[in-house]
Amino acid sequence: MKQLLVDAESEGIFLEPNMAKIEDAALLNQMGRMRLDMKPSSAAAGKGPMRTGALKSLKEDHNELNRNNAQLQQRFDAMQKQMTDVLRDKSALGAENEALRASLGDAGAAQSKSSVASGQAGERSAKQVAALEARLSAAEGETSMRVNESRQFLQMKKIMGQKTEQCRILRERLSKYESDDIDEDAS
Repeated sequence: MKQLLVDAESEGIFLEPNMAKIEDAALLNQMGRMRLDMKPSSAAAGKGPMRTGALKSLKEDHNELNRNNAQLQQRFDAMQKQMTDVLRDKSALGAENEALRASLGDAGAAQSKSSVASGQAGERSAKQVAALEARLSAAEGETSMRVNESRQFLQMKKIMGQKTEQCRILRERLSKYESDDIDEDAS
């Protein structure tokens, strides 16, 4: 109670305590549960224990967000590495497909020159090439969809957005308190 009166007086507020009300136990319990986390007025900015606590809390929040941001960045880097591996596999499959096309095309051309039956073999090889192309395009689509729509990737993307927004808000709040400190130092 004494601390409350001292803080109020230092803020320029004069309180007149009603002793009958102060001795009421129910009111004492209510006062004990009250939170005094009001923003300081611009005239009283920088004075009192609430300001120091707010700055410490902001700095702790900022540090926690920076740690979370670093962890998310590591996860993002790991996902990028996985994506690079998938793209490398995709390139290898494309090269393998081209090699198969070339070998089937050469085999089909040689067989078509030799006999009429080779025409049927050419059709078979064309069908095989078409089937391989269909499998390759399906695998490519599945790979890109699997990475872009994976639960982990989407969660990480959402969390990164949230943490970025939280950092932005904390920076604004911190810059407000730091600018108040600079103004007081200049006075």
